[in-house]
Amino acid sequence: GSEKTRPSLRWGSDISSQRSPLFLKEKGGAGERENLFSREKKFSLSPAHSFTLIELLVVIAIIAILAGILLPALNSARERGRAASCINNLKQLGNAVAFYTDANEDYLPPSQFTSNYSWHYYLEKIINPGTNGFAGKGVFVCPSCPYQDPDGKEPGRTYGYNTSCYQANGSGANAELRFKTFRKVTKIARATERPLIIDYYYHDRADTNRPSYFGAGDFSTENSAQFTRVSWHNKTTNILTPVGNVYNDKALGSIYPTNRVEFNNDTW
Repeated sequence: GSEKTRPSLRWGSDISSQRSPLFLKEKGGAGERENLFSREKKFSLSPAHSFTLIELLVVIAIIAILAGILLPALNSARERGRAASCINNLKQLGNAVAFYTDANEDYLPPSQFTSNYSWHYYLEKIINPGTNGFAGKGVFVCPSCPYQDPDGKEPGRTYGYNTSCYQANGSGANAELRFKTFRKVTKIARATERPLIIDYYYHDRADTNRPSYFGAGDFSTENSAQFTRVSWHNKTTNILTPVGNVYNDKALGSIYPTNRVEFNNDTW
């Protein structure tokens, strides 16, 4: 007999297309049932696929760990930015000091000539010509200083000037030589290593009159009150020298003995 023609593959009226049985859809009494390997299988966020409490807690813990790792790095980067701004302030003050010495036969500004005429008065007249008195703020304030004035406001200045550059009320042994002498920048030995203006705020003084001058006694040990007056850049201090260079160092008495701080000496 003749060869029978193979019938075409048909699976009934429920078949939507002629495909491999692996991709068939079947319908049952409980609704549509999909083949395990069907490419048309759908996934939904049913309660069976929601996050469990433990999974959420794990995610929160991971976020907390990452925050603990990143925040110190961010704070350190922020402090480096403030320290750079402080260095820029000191360089501007150094430019004003250089302008003053050029106009005054190499003499440095006095630390305190009278109660009304201190170092910051002379420098502000150069930085902000036309000011009446001392306005403060601006380059006279370090952005890293953590302290406030007794009235709760930002201090007008957070830098201190060396009392070795003529301090009218300077007292003690050899006061004339140590404090009551005008200094020529050209006569200061090892001028690139000595502090002229530094980070300084006398926050632990009881009254509201907080002077902005420092002496050898403000360079002490790390656990002293003096150390907190001058160290807030990760326990270091930015220092401007009489000749205008700025550097960062620890303000310790072991590093800055009296002979280094006071300009009448040349060895230490």
